[in-house]
Amino acid sequence: MIDGKDIASLLNGSPGAVTPHEAFFYYLCDNLEAVRAGSWKLHVAKGRQQLLELYDLVTDPGETTNLAAAHPEIVRDLQARLQACREDLGDGLTGTAPGQQCRPAGRVANPVTLTTYDPEHPYIISMYDLPDAG
Repeated sequence: MIDGKDIASLLNGSPGAVTPHEAFFYYLCDNLEAVRAGSWKLHVAKGRQQLLELYDLVTDPGETTNLAAAHPEIVRDLQARLQACREDLGDGLTGTAPGQQCRPAGRVANPVTLTTYDPEHPYIISMYDLPDAG
């Protein structure tokens, strides 16, 4: 692992597995759109449209009832998490790019592939491609 935390126990369905993350951030390209922490999910954008919608995903997994007005303290907490994420990773919608933790993509001076493509020997062949197939 380079940038993440081990979630193998979650992927394997291990009994009692819990996420090692305090929050999960939703990006569309380089635009930060939402954050989830526990059962709460706060949307701040959909596409380029900015908004403020809070949902309790345990009681409302379909995200049908916006609870932002009823829970301003949760909205503030999640907005603070969003701001910290913007500073770390950036956010195209707010012009916070690049983030402090962003680094350029790795490059190799003279890359050499591990395999080569041979057009005379396709990787996938169908029965109708064989010369003796009916």
